[in-house]
Amino acid sequence: MLFETQPSLVATDMTTDRPMLVGVAGRLPDDAEVMIRLPGEPTRAIRRGDTVMGWTLTAIAADRAVFTRGAEQHVSTLVPVP
Repeated sequence: MLFETQPSLVATDMTTDRPMLVGVAGRLPDDAEVMIRLPGEPTRAIRRGDTVMGWTLTAIAADRAVFTRGAEQHVSTLVPVP
């Protein structure tokens, strides 16, 4: 099944410094990585515990990634392509 980020979230996520999830690969929960997009940067793959632009990837699921920055939490999700 293919996934894409919800269209309504693309404009919001790309105008902030929050990571936008574009894919999940590997074996959950321990050997997975996520592909993220940040404003003005190419897509990159990161693993749990990695930090980009102050956001630390704290959890990965098949359809979402959880990032934290201090007390702030951001959940970026994937949705099925129709």
